[in-house]
Amino acid sequence: MRKVVYFYGGNVADFPIPDELYDAFKERAVELSAGPGEHLEPARLVLQKVMEEFSSNGEAQQMGENEALAACYIWHYFNTTDEETRIDDDILIVDADGESQDVQYVPLSEVELVQED
Repeated sequence: MRKVVYFYGGNVADFPIPDELYDAFKERAVELSAGPGEHLEPARLVLQKVMEEFSSNGEAQQMGENEALAACYIWHYFNTTDEETRIDDDILIVDADGESQDVQYVPLSEVELVQED
């Protein structure tokens, strides 16, 4: 199981990627190498829409096909790119203020998310 986690303006959501889904994605996208990442921002925007909705009404929507493919692409990109930007782990997307001005991608294992009661 792989996953992409999105921290968006104080809200956190997991986008799990079951092994079967990732294997099917990778098989269909054999020619897809990390490349310059031209699809990275569009993929992030798909997940951002989910986060915006979650932020506005407090309800998480079901992960649909578009969200699943976006999460697969983001995970695949960072786990197959060159050494400079490579992340050998699950991915955390950080948009701390929810304004998309400073979005960072970091290894999930390097961050401890604390839930407030």
